[in-house]
Amino acid sequence: MTRQTRCWSLLIVTTWFVAALSPAAGVLGDEVTASASEARVSVSINPAVIELRGVHGDSFERRISVTNGTASALRFVIDVQDVVIRDGRRTFEPAGVTSGSIAATAVADPPELILESGESGSAVVELRVPSATTVRAVAIFFRSRMSNGGPYGAAVGLNLASLVTFHLDGHSELSRRDLRIQATATGLIFTQTVSNEGEEPLFAEGFVALIDGRGQVRDRVELVRTRLLPGEIAELRGESLPQILPGSYRAVATVACEDRLLVDEAIIRLGE
Repeated sequence: MTRQTRCWSLLIVTTWFVAALSPAAGVLGDEVTASASEARVSVSINPAVIELRGVHGDSFERRISVTNGTASALRFVIDVQDVVIRDGRRTFEPAGVTSGSIAATAVADPPELILESGESGSAVVELRVPSATTVRAVAIFFRSRMSNGGPYGAAVGLNLASLVTFHLDGHSELSRRDLRIQATATGLIFTQTVSNEGEEPLFAEGFVALIDGRGQVRDRVELVRTRLLPGEIAELRGESLPQILPGSYRAVATVACEDRLLVDEAIIRLGE
């Protein structure tokens, strides 16, 4: 019988990539736990997101901790990659591939961790921002493999990551696209597409006010706070309550970014 190997990756960071390396994981988290099977696998990384501020040429050191809550010893190898935006979406590039790579400057001490069951360990990672770079984020991966206990010795790949963002001396600029509204059986879904047209990371957050023909606010829907890297496009989403009465409404979306407000509106007719 041929021996089979299966690889299952868990990509973690605030809620990230699973979603944690994803923009909607904008709210900072202190710790992220990943579970492949609630009873057998529990590993965590802390912090999940690190925000750094400085100028080109600065160096930074940060300590990152990992906890092994599984029943087996795990060996984690540290791998730092640049987070690069392509076509509005995040991608990962190995160190040195991208011009001005920050990942290429990374020095991890120690470069790997061996953790027994229930043990925690940490590594200090040093990063330097090149004098000329457009990179504004790296992902610090802790990569491991473990047996899933299957009959063929199949393996599970565990990939934890801490997202590190760099806010340097450039400008921030947020732009928006049309507000979209979708009626569903459970209410209204509002989607405001935004993009980071500046040089630095930023957060976008906001709300949608649903206003009736008499000018009264019938509902106020929060849009999920989202982190955007330069060039990144994201959708801010929110869902209203289902008990909105039939009629014509104005949906007014207000998106805040630092000290700037962006306003958009759309007309929606329900039950007509």
